[in-house]
Amino acid sequence: MPSKPQIKLIRSLHLKKVRKEYGLFVAEGSTNVLDLLTSPFNLQWLFGRDAWIERFADRLEGVNAQV
Repeated sequence: MPSKPQIKLIRSLHLKKVRKEYGLFVAEGSTNVLDLLTSPFNLQWLFGRDAWIERFADRLEGVNAQV
């Protein structure tokens, strides 16, 4: 579960200046997230429902992010 500061940061990422300042962006949806797993981007956090994480557990094994 995300902490309150994480939630605040994630919500603020809808602003371009915040995305540029932190060098972060939000990706939503299975297709986008699974594509990011094979991309050169470094994931910082990966939030998902328990069912989704269990469904794609094999793809999440080598992820260098807080799941």
